[in-house]
Amino acid sequence: MFLNGGDKPKKDISFSVYDPFNSYKESSVTNKNVCVFLGGTANPPDYRDSIIPMLKINFFNPIVDDWNEEAQRNEEKMKKECSHSLFVITPQMTAPFSIAEAVDLSNKNPKKVIFTVLEEWDDMSFDKGQMRSMRAVGNMIEGNGGVVFYNFDEAVVYLNSLG
Repeated sequence: MFLNGGDKPKKDISFSVYDPFNSYKESSVTNKNVCVFLGGTANPPDYRDSIIPMLKINFFNPIVDDWNEEAQRNEEKMKKECSHSLFVITPQMTAPFSIAEAVDLSNKNPKKVIFTVLEEWDDMSFDKGQMRSMRAVGNMIEGNGGVVFYNFDEAVVYLNSLG
């Protein structure tokens, strides 16, 4: 549940900076109005642990130790307030809700959607049929006006270019 950066992005959002070692730090963010919601696969190993140190823009990480009503309300608020929503889908995914969210948002607010499918992640892979389906979803999102990647590093470069 944290954003990086020293100032608030657009609107009145309270946040802190978080890293996996529970230490707080400032980071240089060039565009304070850009914020990305880190959605997608939540199963371990969590892609967020890899992407957070690479981001140079504000972000919101919805993963918390204690998922309760307050955390859920905060997540819903941040989904609306962040300028972009990243959906990273990995082979560790066990529930398709993030895919449904990405498609839904691409219909409602396509410029906000960044959909990324990682065919391989931590020694797991989607099979050919699953990837065919993921590419069909990606084509649907792209057709709606969203941005789609099948490469982690390309997604990071794109995200950082927003700031």
